[in-house]
Amino acid sequence: VASPEIVRRAWISALEDFGGVPGIFGKGLANGQEVCLNCDVAFAGLSTMKIGIAAEIYRRYELPLAPQLSAAMKGMLTESDNAAANKLLAEIGAGDPYTGALAVTTFLHSLGLRNSFIAAPYDLKEGVPDPQIVTPANSQTALNTDPDPYIQTTPTDLGLLLEGLYQCAHGGGLLRALYPREITPAECEELITWMAHNKINALLGQGMPPGTRVAHKHGWRSDTHADAAIVYGPDPETDFVLVVFLYQPEWLVWEESVPTFAAIGSLTYRFFTGFTGSPPTP
Repeated sequence: VASPEIVRRAWISALEDFGGVPGIFGKGLANGQEVCLNCDVAFAGLSTMKIGIAAEIYRRYELPLAPQLSAAMKGMLTESDNAAANKLLAEIGAGDPYTGALAVTTFLHSLGLRNSFIAAPYDLKEGVPDPQIVTPANSQTALNTDPDPYIQTTPTDLGLLLEGLYQCAHGGGLLRALYPREITPAECEELITWMAHNKINALLGQGMPPGTRVAHKHGWRSDTHADAAIVYGPDPETDFVLVVFLYQPEWLVWEESVPTFAAIGSLTYRFFTGFTGSPPTP
């Protein structure tokens, strides 16, 4: 088995012209092999945290979801609709999306994801004081990504959440261990299927062979772009998760970040699957 250090070095090489702070977490879902580059640094959580909202909805409700919940889930995970996310937060919070955000944070912390939180609904921060939430990740001072005070995560936290969903869909893992009656394999599979229907900006999947199943959630703001993915290789032994955040002070242009996501996706796919073919041309 190739050493994770090989792909880590390949990432660093692919990022040599990138002037900001990258954060990357990769993990083989069969062998548990982890690769990390600044993976425990705090980043703005952006729309990637909608995965946590979705998981909490499935924890609270049984299948089939009511039509309005299903419609909001589709909007949130396939179109990254903030209003749909806030509807689901309000549902979780008995009508109050702020209470819902707190409940999702409590759920994430119950999974051991201590660096992840949602302190306010999407686009509803006006007049809400900065929550000043301190985590191990945002307490480190070596690398600063100007993380959003209202919504944060790390590549590791998101990667472990995705791993939990994947293992749950296969009947095991952390989510099933902690919530055996509340989260079922069918619910986890449905959540992953919504993410597989996310066709906005292929990002990491762009560097992988055509037809690769990639269940992902992207997110962005002016200085930070992110993509968090479960990637299905040629066989289950080669499935993996990959989470990438790119932060550049002031402004990060898509023309720079898109090829970077594709390059990291390609390198990581090769590492975990042993693929040796030509990379796709973006």
